[in-house]
Amino acid sequence: MRKEEINEFIKDRFKKMNKYFRKAIDNFESEDIRKFRIEIKKLKVFLHLLSMESEDGFSYRITKRMKTIYGYLGIIQNFQLQLKATNEFVKNNLNSVPLMYLNNIEKELEYWKKCSRDFIDKDFDFFIDEKEIVATLP
Repeated sequence: MRKEEINEFIKDRFKKMNKYFRKAIDNFESEDIRKFRIEIKKLKVFLHLLSMESEDGFSYRITKRMKTIYGYLGIIQNFQLQLKATNEFVKNNLNSVPLMYLNNIEKELEYWKKCSRDFIDKDFDFFIDEKEIVATLP
């Protein structure tokens, strides 16, 4: 694969990643979080493939900041899915859900939303990360 093709693929990933990231951080909708995480996964897989083809044995990876954001949004996504599954279970089985359990999940969810907002700047984008990754590529 030529350098131009590699750069074009990475540029496309980062463009989509920035779009989904803005949506995910603004409203924390599970679908936006899912799409953002998929774009990160695609980039990680591509970098892994480049690492396998590398003749110098160098390992290409996403940045630490990207990994942290990916992790925070993954935790938020897990709590959202847990809330959804709990509410569906209660609705289908006509059981009453322990309010303390739901409150704890919602508190954790709000905590992780706050952590992810605090971790990033208001005008955050992945431009620095993109430059860092492109600079290390073959």
